[in-house]
Amino acid sequence: MGLTTDQDLATGHKEPLWIKSILGECTPITLHDKENFRIRQTPSQSILLVEDSQEDCEITVRSLRLAGLNNPITRCTDGDDALNYLFRRGTYQDPDPSFPPGIILLDLNLPGTDGLEILEELRKNPGLKSIPVVMLTTSTDVRNVRDCYARGARSYIHKPLDFDGFIKAMAWLGDYWFQTMTTPKEAKRLQ
Repeated sequence: MGLTTDQDLATGHKEPLWIKSILGECTPITLHDKENFRIRQTPSQSILLVEDSQEDCEITVRSLRLAGLNNPITRCTDGDDALNYLFRRGTYQDPDPSFPPGIILLDLNLPGTDGLEILEELRKNPGLKSIPVVMLTTSTDVRNVRDCYARGARSYIHKPLDFDGFIKAMAWLGDYWFQTMTTPKEAKRLQ
């Protein structure tokens, strides 16, 4: 990410950008487009992000935040860690108020247990099989797409290569999964 992305965001901004900074300290910057900015009122459902790449994780989280999604995010860095989290094993045995997640963003190619195996394990468990799983992956192989849907994925998003595309994809994800449709966890809360 770094400065190039921030410069790209600032260049597209319609008004002058002023930054006040203290020498030697990091300064967080928030850009708001006055014409198009709106705060999303998303449910407090957490998001489980299963992603081994630190860079892809940072881009995903940043894109979700820029798209207005401020839901709590839990990250698992490999398939085995994700299964431990989902089945509340090992370091995840303690109660967690954000569990179960409202949605799972799942990479396909993971160290250890891969995304397809995670889908299979989720669908075997009555308490977890209703959690929507969105595949978020670089793979465009039609066999992977077909296999993911056959194992219960609810959506398959090819990771955009550019940051603007990633923001748009995460905005779509937020609009659909948190604004338009009702997840099983949210339906229980509404009763």
